[in-house]
Amino acid sequence: MDGDNRAYCRIDKADREAIQNGLDKRKGCREIARSIGRSSAAVTEEVKRHRTWKDGERRGEIVSADPEDVSCSHLLRWPWTCNGCMAYTRKCGRRQRMEYKAALAQAASEKTRSESRRGVNRREEDFERIAFEIRSAILDGKSPEQICLAKPHLGLAPSTLYRWAERGYFSMSPMDFRRRVDYRPRKEQSERKLTSHGEERSYAAFCALPEEQRARACEMS
Repeated sequence: MDGDNRAYCRIDKADREAIQNGLDKRKGCREIARSIGRSSAAVTEEVKRHRTWKDGERRGEIVSADPEDVSCSHLLRWPWTCNGCMAYTRKCGRRQRMEYKAALAQAASEKTRSESRRGVNRREEDFERIAFEIRSAILDGKSPEQICLAKPHLGLAPSTLYRWAERGYFSMSPMDFRRRVDYRPRKEQSERKLTSHGEERSYAAFCALPEEQRARACEMS
């Protein structure tokens, strides 16, 4: 697989092992990104998303997006973890110690993908209620965006309603949705500008010529 296609693929186990190795050796984000054919943003996002607590009762747990009371500046910017720190293998006196482990990151990623494939459990009566609310909203002339905005308890996205309509769920059709039209104010008509060749060579002057002379004339672009 070439580098261009690889940049759009999911980060795999080998990438995570390379990221951990780079962090342990105190390499820069761009250097790690180049070594695995990824962008710097992808490497940063991977480290921040899958870093875990190193000590205490929370050891091995994923760190939240905005951890509280972070006292070490290394945890607020690259490398975002204690990997490669001189005090990484011993107690440094700080309560917040975070690390990036390829094995833990891979396990967390696989768990997320597995849970996302399970879908959402719905009972038959739940679908009937959803179908009734959707059909009522469509009859009121509401678009999928308006339906999802007005009924957040349904837990649906506009793209889901469009997909259901294309498949004919709940006797829906894409033609049932109101089309959204944007209107723009008409620009004021500006004053007519005189041509550079003058009034004597204008279209009005041409129309004033005798018919025979107009017939012999030719148009130039």
